[in-house]
Amino acid sequence: MTKTELLAFIDKKRDEIREHVDSVRIFVTFETEDDKGIATGDTTTYNTGAGNWYAQKGQLLEWLALEKMRVKDFHDSQKEDGED
Repeated sequence: MTKTELLAFIDKKRDEIREHVDSVRIFVTFETEDDKGIATGDTTTYNTGAGNWYAQKGQLLEWLALEKMRVKDFHDSQKEDGED
């Protein structure tokens, strides 16, 4: 699948999901290929969304806060394990 085809596929899925929800935001990463279809070893990112932008932003901020808390809890547990 070419990059253009992949992005069109992702956008189509975004639109299909959007038909059933208030908002959707999709984040993907994929390996970059050269003109001959050979992997370059680089990674490309792409994100796209549809619907209520404020809901998308709020959900992303909530996710970031939860992940920050999980990372902190993990680091705290590692410190406790090291004290034994």
